[in-house]
Amino acid sequence: MPRKDIYKDGVKTQFSSTNQPANSGRRPSVFAKYIRENRVSLDDIRALFSSMLTYDADEIKAILKDKIERPPVGIILLLKAISADMNKGEIKNYEILMNRVFGKPTQPVDFDPSKLSLTILTPEERKKRIEEILKKSESKPRKTGRK
Repeated sequence: MPRKDIYKDGVKTQFSSTNQPANSGRRPSVFAKYIRENRVSLDDIRALFSSMLTYDADEIKAILKDKIERPPVGIILLLKAISADMNKGEIKNYEILMNRVFGKPTQPVDFDPSKLSLTILTPEERKKRIEEILKKSESKPRKTGRK
């Protein structure tokens, strides 16, 4: 038979202004702490990622198997991700690394301000544009989803 007073146990551990955890907040990142203490710059991180992108399969396997000079966990994870992509024949993680190192490629945007907003048009132009849109929507056959 279930206990009817079980909610009282929850009241004892419920957070309030008087009942706060001893170590509140998120633990500081070990990686961020290392970067601060060793004055690692963004250029250093970019150089590291760039060099990782030049490794061949044998070099990656050798680094991952080396028990004496193990790289930091972050680098191991990145190398394992690159290795897994190589085995699958994918470029997902490689592409993410390239975007981190060199930035995402720019994409042209086709922009026609006259089609963007009706508020920049005069009242006469606005009325004409609305009529054009209504005519186009009436001339198109409607899809009903039925065969």
